[in-house]
Amino acid sequence: MKKAANLVLFLLMCHMNAWAQADVIQNTVQRSEVEAHLRFLAADELRGRDTGSPELDIAARYIAETFRRYGLQPAPGHENFFQPVRLVVEKPLTQATLSFAGQNFALGSDLLVLGGDSIDLQAPVVYANYALAADLDKADIKGKIVVAKAGTPEENNPQSFFFTSRDKRTMVEERGGLALIELYSSDQIPWSLLVQYLNTERLTLVMPDRDGTPLGGTPLGGTPLGGTPLGGTPLGGTPLGGTPLGG
Repeated sequence: MKKAANLVLFLLMCHMNAWAQADVIQNTVQRSEVEAHLRFLAADELRGRDTGSPELDIAARYIAETFRRYGLQPAPGHENFFQPVRLVVEKPLTQATLSFAGQNFALGSDLLVLGGDSIDLQAPVVYANYALAADLDKADIKGKIVVAKAGTPEENNPQSFFFTSRDKRTMVEERGGLALIELYSSDQIPWSLLVQYLNTERLTLVMPDRDGTPLGGTPLGGTPLGGTPLGGTPLGGTPLGGTPLGG
């Protein structure tokens, strides 16, 4: 009986505590005020608060000033409620051509350039398998355009292509190569879908070793080279990358 009485008393105390908390919330947080915040941030005039847009800056300023009004303090080590994030806008090219061994590759249907400087480059070409460190060490790439298969022997999916491309570009540049062209060949993502997805304006984070110019992973390709030999090695893929190195 004593245990039952204790249980009833405990449940009664829990209910009283819950009522007290509900009372505090109701007296502290006003529904109309919450709805006002939501209506402002979700308003059509903010146009979805797209990343990098002026409307996003307006929303961020609104939230920061609301924090200030509520008496909140910035995180330790910060002077305000903002954390700087460097972004770079990557805009697709409207014109680009690539020619090799009498074949011309057109932008969009055969060729996709996502980054790098605007150049008119003519140089010897060398094929370097996957353009991994071991492949590049076996080839004389100084002053030449390097052509390689995208990805690695272990990874043959589009996602891995872009993860490894940046490292390849760095290695080619360190060894004196002028440009890196990667051959895109994947059944997972058709070329037309890749063009539609990547050939658009987008924002990219500026990494610590980047100065604002997009690096590596520049997909190029869409039309098989049809066994065109490069340095005696037949190619059977689709051109995927063509970012010039070192300006």
